[in-house]
Amino acid sequence: MNDDSEDQSSNKSLNNKFELETSTTDTRTKHNENNDSFQASIKDILAGSFRGISQIVVGHPFDTVKVRLQTQKSITSSTTNIINNIKNQQQQQLKYSGLINCITKTFKEENILGFYKGSFSPIVGCSLYSSVLFFSWGRSKKIFEINENESSLIKLGSAGCLTGFIASFIEGPIDLIKSKMQVQYSINHNLNVITKQKNYHFERYKNSLDCIYKISSTHGIRGIFQGLTATICRNTIGTMFYFSSYEVIHQQFSVLLDTDSKSSTPLILLAGGISGLIFWVSIYHFDVVKSKMQTDHLTKSERKYRSMLHCFQSLYRENKIKGFYKGFSACLLRSIPTNGLSFLVYEYCRAKLNLVI
Repeated sequence: MNDDSEDQSSNKSLNNKFELETSTTDTRTKHNENNDSFQASIKDILAGSFRGISQIVVGHPFDTVKVRLQTQKSITSSTTNIINNIKNQQQQQLKYSGLINCITKTFKEENILGFYKGSFSPIVGCSLYSSVLFFSWGRSKKIFEINENESSLIKLGSAGCLTGFIASFIEGPIDLIKSKMQVQYSINHNLNVITKQKNYHFERYKNSLDCIYKISSTHGIRGIFQGLTATICRNTIGTMFYFSSYEVIHQQFSVLLDTDSKSSTPLILLAGGISGLIFWVSIYHFDVVKSKMQTDHLTKSERKYRSMLHCFQSLYRENKIKGFYKGFSACLLRSIPTNGLSFLVYEYCRAKLNLVI
């Protein structure tokens, strides 16, 4: 009887000890997983920041040309309305006849610095945006349980959509300031000739910080998020294609070439360049609409476009399908080298951070 009681007590003690050890092991495992997740997030943020800076250094001149070609008609129209009120003049012709003309005129009138107008906002902001983009991508992959060799386009696409949606709330204000700075030249350039002697004042942004201050102080938080709907549509769709294509190209070519995709410079440049090209081909029409809406009047009642749908309708009515592809050649020239190099910077920084974090 006593022996049975002792055995039961011994078994109970062993069970308690086993449960305690199991609980301790689970706690340690959970702690390690949380720690690994935190470290991965830090790596994504830091590597993404460096990737964002490289993207601006390489791509901003192309982006300036793209935005100027996209928006020159609406800006010229707005300028003409002001000029008409002063001198009753007729509609002016477009400033640029095409890509090469835009590049040569910008360089002739504003030197190399003209291509980097509004770059302070994106070089700081794109670093922030890119860190949020890759942090969101990393977290989205966790949510949809995407592993290193994931080939499910549904999972990759869903994670890309979520990433683009989150990142839009950072990129929207950054793009707004950048676009306002990039296109203000045309308003002042056209007005200076006519209003030089007439004391006519047109508000001008001295720099990106001045632009942020003036927009936020006169139009509040709504002014900073002008064109957000178009930004969300563009990014949700575009990022879905962007990351999906990058991951798939990586996987397929690494198998085909029997190489480590994360350390192969040519493969990273190839995958990054192609994914950037796919991104812009898939959403360029949304980007044109976004640029039009962001460079429209800040006061809602004076805007040319009442909504994203109205902007689509107006562009099609004015120029048919061509209206959605202004500046497309500049964008394609920019997309391959910029995205190829920026992904290379990201993967390089990520690999180096793996050694120290």
